[in-house]
Amino acid sequence: MQLNSERERKRERITNSVDETRCLASQFGKIAEPGSIFLLCGDLGTGKTAFAQGLGAGLGVEGSISSPSFSLLKEYSSGRLPFFHADLYRVGAAALADIGLEDVINCGVIAVEWADLAPLEYFEEYLLIRFTGLGPESRKLTFEPVGGMGERLLEAVLGT
Repeated sequence: MQLNSERERKRERITNSVDETRCLASQFGKIAEPGSIFLLCGDLGTGKTAFAQGLGAGLGVEGSISSPSFSLLKEYSSGRLPFFHADLYRVGAAALADIGLEDVINCGVIAVEWADLAPLEYFEEYLLIRFTGLGPESRKLTFEPVGGMGERLLEAVLGT
């Protein structure tokens, strides 16, 4: 089924705990393919890192996954695909080339926190996820697929 409008392609989900956010993200990690890009946008404390942790868990990454705020880009290679976790909070778009993100785009799965600080044209296909806090534990996740990869991931996990 071809969806015609941008609005129809968006999907929303509410999670009521950090564990629910991680669980939802792990479903994406289980089906992600090389070149899958997840752009995570939202205020501090809205679940971006928890989502990245769930992605890593779904990929089978061993050990803990923490926000790469100071290292900018972390690579985890213990899962079924390499997992690259970037954080643009402290550096913004100017550092995209400096951190080597374009060198790994097709090598594995990428999650970029604070992706709203980067020009979206930098990425061809992705799944944009906007996080909105609804209370101490609840979050609204708005999923916006761009390109076939984002649409396939979204349909596989959330359905039509």
